[in-house]
Amino acid sequence: DGTSRCSGLETYDIETGKFAGRVVAGHSHGDLGVTAAGREFFMTDLTDASHPAGTGQTGLAWYPLPGTATAAKPHFVQLLDWKAAMGHISCQGPAGVCLVSSVSDSTATCCRRGWQPFQGEVWLQYVEGGGKPNFGPVKRLAHHRSSEQGYWAQPKGTLSRDGRYALFGSDWGIDKGRERVDPYLIRLTTQTAKSRIRMTVRPRKVRADRRRRFRFRVTTVRGGKRRVVRAVTIRLAGRRARTNRRGRATIVKRFRRPGRYRARASKRGLRRGTASVRVVRRRRR
Repeated sequence: DGTSRCSGLETYDIETGKFAGRVVAGHSHGDLGVTAAGREFFMTDLTDASHPAGTGQTGLAWYPLPGTATAAKPHFVQLLDWKAAMGHISCQGPAGVCLVSSVSDSTATCCRRGWQPFQGEVWLQYVEGGGKPNFGPVKRLAHHRSSEQGYWAQPKGTLSRDGRYALFGSDWGIDKGRERVDPYLIRLTTQTAKSRIRMTVRPRKVRADRRRRFRFRVTTVRGGKRRVVRAVTIRLAGRRARTNRRGRATIVKRFRRPGRYRARASKRGLRRGTASVRVVRRRRR
């Protein structure tokens, strides 16, 4: 651990092999994800820092990729008691949400007595949209009720790509220490389904046989707010473009025949969006 080279969690350019940045200075379980705006991140627990909402307590935070020369700045999303320390994280579902499974440590001396929120639970952790700065909302799903006596008895929750299902393992407190577990499936409500891409195009009406520049803007709705989405692939009549950090892209195209042409936008973790362009006959001279 540390901030010197070959320490902590580092990123490298896959083409050149050059050092790109350090995400965190420590080591812990975590997963890679994408925010609703298309920003890549790594979510993990606080191995080398305290959550600002609690004195000496742990929690969850996500770190933007590729990191910096020392370590990326954490974006805090959840305060956790040490009795409910994070176990595993899955961010491979819809953009902007991760599935977290926690442990249940009854021997922890810090920080409070009694059963604590998130202790031995499986829940959805959203990275944005909370009531406080950088504090994401949650959706608590279930107590996994596993004894956790052994690695395979840890729940290790995972989220489906489309956000419709969550899966975790549990021995249900039976045959403790023998690591005989069963998979349990949670069918999630439509609230966890993919957000839809919303795309606009200008101009929407052009004449045939004229070379035109089509400007696209892509957004989605997360946490009740409209947000731009970058790295969205847009296809129109054999041409392709990707949105920038402002959610904008441009395609230059000349249509030979009149008709209605559909542009399609796609990105992992989001439902596809469309927009149409109408091509009319050219004027007779």
